[in-house]
Amino acid sequence: MTFIPIFLVDRDVDGEQAWHGERAQGVTATEVVRLVRGGIQTRRSILADKLHGSDFKGNAHTERGHEREPIIAKWVTRHFGIEANSILWANPDNPLYRCTPDGLGQDLDGDPAGFEVKSLTGEDSDDIDAEHEDQCQWNMLVTGRSRWLYVWERLDEHGQYPLEPSYRWIERDDERIAELQAAADKFIAWRASGAPTVDPDITEALDELISQHVAARRIKNRGERAEKAAEKGIRDLIAADENARTKGWDKSGTDGGLLFAVTPKTTVDEEAWKAADPKGHALYLTYIARAEKRLADATKKYVKPAPAATRLTIAAHKPVKGDAA
Repeated sequence: MTFIPIFLVDRDVDGEQAWHGERAQGVTATEVVRLVRGGIQTRRSILADKLHGSDFKGNAHTERGHEREPIIAKWVTRHFGIEANSILWANPDNPLYRCTPDGLGQDLDGDPAGFEVKSLTGEDSDDIDAEHEDQCQWNMLVTGRSRWLYVWERLDEHGQYPLEPSYRWIERDDERIAELQAAADKFIAWRASGAPTVDPDITEALDELISQHVAARRIKNRGERAEKAAEKGIRDLIAADENARTKGWDKSGTDGGLLFAVTPKTTVDEEAWKAADPKGHALYLTYIARAEKRLADATKKYVKPAPAATRLTIAAHKPVKGDAA
């Protein structure tokens, strides 16, 4: 399984322009993650970025990643011996499969390995994001590795980083890699055939139904916009009428009517409860915490199959950057 991938370009030596130029010729780990989850619009968007450059200029998250990830990479090299990487590699069997992994080389035992590093925010979790795991699987395909080290840190609620990052080895999953390859191959073939908007194997019946759906959705969207505008106008009138705000409205007009009901509600004043009965309030919080923990434990122990999640997305073709007006 292990082989020597093809050296294409070194980002640190040859520069950003050369690196982007070579990336644009193939499919990278970042792109295959999108392709395996998307459809024709995703393919068109990725191709537009390759041909004309991306509009995305970064944000606070990417800036933090640029700052923190080299620091994490140095930690990985010290502890595992795998060197950081700035080279764009290609798979020798299919040179259009490409990647620039965060690290590539050998671990302290001399075994071929690579690594991916991430600086994250949000709720703490030991679970690896599915998109990040797909990146690692793609990197293994391109470079011929059997396992990949995923290393991450997570910024806490106080804006502090941990003293050391967390890590986990990801084993090669050939079934998932086959799915990633299929998505990449579909994009490569589509691009080679001139990037047609219409799939060559679509039937006339299905094409017609999609067109009918898109046309109906456009009508529906126009209607929804008009409906929301009218509702906003009605709510503005209610807000300006104190009697309507407090007692409600029941009005009948030429083409329809409206009922605006006002129902007073009460809720628990937890601050008052805590002040008047601190022990009772604390006991309530304890019961809630115990119940949540029991449910979390049960969710892990007592598992049964659930209906498979499905998603049908039907969308109109939208012009993307580079299309003729």
